[in-house]
Amino acid sequence: MLPIGEQVEVIPRSLTMHAAGILASEGIDSALDVYKSGSARRSKLGYVPYESDFSFRSIAGRLLQGGEPDGAAAIIDLALALDPDDEELCLMKDQLADSIARS
Repeated sequence: MLPIGEQVEVIPRSLTMHAAGILASEGIDSALDVYKSGSARRSKLGYVPYESDFSFRSIAGRLLQGGEPDGAAAIIDLALALDPDDEELCLMKDQLADSIARS
């Protein structure tokens, strides 16, 4: 417990999870803006931009496991907009598209 008057340090938040929330509420353009802005000024915003536990891949995987393929596809599209050369994400997008087409 902190003594009264002691300043609390900012606890870093997941920029990836924040961008995923913006994607759901405001769309991909807003999510891209938020993510890029947060990455450029992460220390001012208090976000951790590249944390492995909250990667776009793992968020998409959790959405798929939860039966939300459209949400997973949107997350993958956001991740590919940020890193279009990511071969693993491209493969994931193709596999997801095949899965959605079969269902």
